[in-house]
Amino acid sequence: MNINEKYIMPKGFVVILAMLTSITPLAIDVYLPSFIQMSEYFYTSIDQIEITLSIYLLGFALGQLIGGPLSDRYGRKIFIFSGLVVYIIFSFLISLSSSVEQLWVFRFFQALGGGFAVVNTSAIVRDIYHGREGAKVFSVISMIMMIAPMIVPIIGGLISSMILTLLVVPVIYKLINPVDKFFRKFYEVGQVK
Repeated sequence: MNINEKYIMPKGFVVILAMLTSITPLAIDVYLPSFIQMSEYFYTSIDQIEITLSIYLLGFALGQLIGGPLSDRYGRKIFIFSGLVVYIIFSFLISLSSSVEQLWVFRFFQALGGGFAVVNTSAIVRDIYHGREGAKVFSVISMIMMIAPMIVPIIGGLISSMILTLLVVPVIYKLINPVDKFFRKFYEVGQVK
């Protein structure tokens, strides 16, 4: 790649990069207001829930340490997408955790995927933008990174409040009810009378 080569980026590309970088504040700050509810749900102390923060930071650091050199070697796009897929899958699995230990494991792999995705943001900016233009892009990304930790705890508080819960429970019931009916029918067919 020639250093003078000019890329034409779609509108909003920098915002997408900033949102990708905001995965960490989102993953850390969104559930902070729910520590008490989580400790009650898992019948454990808040200290055990707080360990998920350290586990997340460890997994995120390892994701960046491993994902950075691999993405330099094999390409950025595959590691961004695979990291995001891992992040999304383990985010869903976190919601299905039945013990705090399971939460720890899922949280680690969620962070690993997030690290694989996020490590490529600054590399993409350095690959595409140079000089003053690169500095402008980094400043926009930094600005969005500073705004995210201010907004995300409010979103987390809304999620853990009853208002949003009342909206989400019927949707979850609609999703789970057919599966429940299937397993009940399957169980009845298998029983010996």
